[in-house]
Amino acid sequence: MAIQRSWTKMDQPGPDVAAESLVLSCWNLNRTLARSRRVRALLETMGPGVVLSQPTEPYASFRTVPFPVDLGLKRFLINWGIFNLFLPANIRTIRSILRQYRPKIAALTSILDYQPVRRSADLPMVLDAHNCEAVAIEERFGRRHLFAMMIRAWEGRVARAMDHIFVCSEVDKVQFVERYSIQQERVSVTPNGIDASVYEKPGAGGSIDPDLERQLGDATVLFFMGGLQYQPNSQALEFMDGTLMPRLKELSSKPFKLIICGGPIPSGGFDSDIVFAGRVPDNELLAYLARADICLAPIRTGSGTRFKILEYMAAGNPVISTAKGAEGIACLHGRDVIISELDGFAAAVVELAGSEQRAAAIGEAAQKLVFEKYDWDKAVKPIWRSVLSRLSAATVGIEQGN
Repeated sequence: MAIQRSWTKMDQPGPDVAAESLVLSCWNLNRTLARSRRVRALLETMGPGVVLSQPTEPYASFRTVPFPVDLGLKRFLINWGIFNLFLPANIRTIRSILRQYRPKIAALTSILDYQPVRRSADLPMVLDAHNCEAVAIEERFGRRHLFAMMIRAWEGRVARAMDHIFVCSEVDKVQFVERYSIQQERVSVTPNGIDASVYEKPGAGGSIDPDLERQLGDATVLFFMGGLQYQPNSQALEFMDGTLMPRLKELSSKPFKLIICGGPIPSGGFDSDIVFAGRVPDNELLAYLARADICLAPIRTGSGTRFKILEYMAAGNPVISTAKGAEGIACLHGRDVIISELDGFAAAVVELAGSEQRAAAIGEAAQKLVFEKYDWDKAVKPIWRSVLSRLSAATVGIEQGN
């Protein structure tokens, strides 16, 4: 079977850790912004020898061999794309890639990428786990739900088949080790990250739309971002609209406005002080972050570490988050972030809004933290590179021995 190749030259290739490496993504990375940031950093780490396979189209700047069928977006409460790499046509494409490219190592960006390569016993494989999927599903549906049991069984099978697993936090590492009896040395923490250089540029913030600026007036500007079709974010929106904004009016005579970046923009009536900006490109997002006085993460469910909090912090914004929202980030309450559960969230907002000096100090400490511990180039890529180089070298050694 001949494969149609589609790629462009890499903009900034990283060190080559294998003659040919394969990265699989059941999701189209052009449409999944948060996930694509981590996968892009992984691709840069693996270097110019890497080949990516994702649904239907190339991913800019990286050699891509797309597979043909994409079940696509969320419908009827299900993200059907999770089944992409269980489809026969897509499995055949991946197996053709394995035959033609003979990669030295394969990196799965989800447990849902395993089916096409599960019979490749001689191919070293790593899983870059964005979270512990079973935990996220159990929180949503309950541990005894059929889907939760299926995901838990599949995740355990995939985890035990991997030569190495990368996870986003120590919390996730404990979950993989204890749930699936994985040896600790086979799991490395590679946190989600940010590109510090973007936030260090002079005048990086820019300015927001003048009409929006007029709407904000002299109000304290609160900020939240995230895809609103994702349940933890839709739950946060429900809380901010139904509880937080009305409670702020009760607790303070000062005006508050809440900007929400992320789509799709919901229909229906919302609090008049909530402004929906919709999906905002990365090159415009910094302007919204620069305009925010306090960033929010009233998250109740989910797993992994939240890009939104790292980006809030990288921009030097003070953050108020639930403990769940800040899970996996090495931040300290009162120094780098304000941790508050939902019943005290409004009071925490009013208190922080009343102390510009404290808010500024928390924002500065948070920015220092993420620049030191969560920059892709400084903190994350070296860990990926070390493990991938070791596994690739072992593969070459075996081939030479044969």
